[in-house]
Amino acid sequence: MAKRGRKKTQRKSKKSKSVNLVSLAESLLVGNIVTSGMFNNDMWNFFTAGTALNRSATVGADGTSKLTMMELIRWDGGRGNVGASFEAEFGNSRGAVVMQNLRNNGINMVLGLIITKAGSKMLKKQLRPTFNQINKGLEMGGVSDMVRV
Repeated sequence: MAKRGRKKTQRKSKKSKSVNLVSLAESLLVGNIVTSGMFNNDMWNFFTAGTALNRSATVGADGTSKLTMMELIRWDGGRGNVGASFEAEFGNSRGAVVMQNLRNNGINMVLGLIITKAGSKMLKKQLRPTFNQINKGLEMGGVSDMVRV
């Protein structure tokens, strides 16, 4: 009879459950660059325009190619989504608006993403000793399980 092999126990890796503030800031910058490039709107207005958080931002036919989340959700295919001048030139579909925004903002978006990633790497490398001291202070304060730099 063949000898049965024992299953090897897998090591449990220690995964950090804390929030890295530098990575969070980098993610917010990348998100803002992408929403600016694709929707011609900053991230805050894209997500909150037309909601209780931000009633002052215009939603709907504002005469520009600015899109918000509420516009994309409530898109009816009619004239109520983009301005008449934009519709006459580029069309009135979600894809037409996004493609025109990418044509207008694509190069800036790609350059912004590259510069953000490179700058983040350089910043992390240059400020590593400072970040280590901050993390030690957070550990002494007892909050290193939640937040780190």
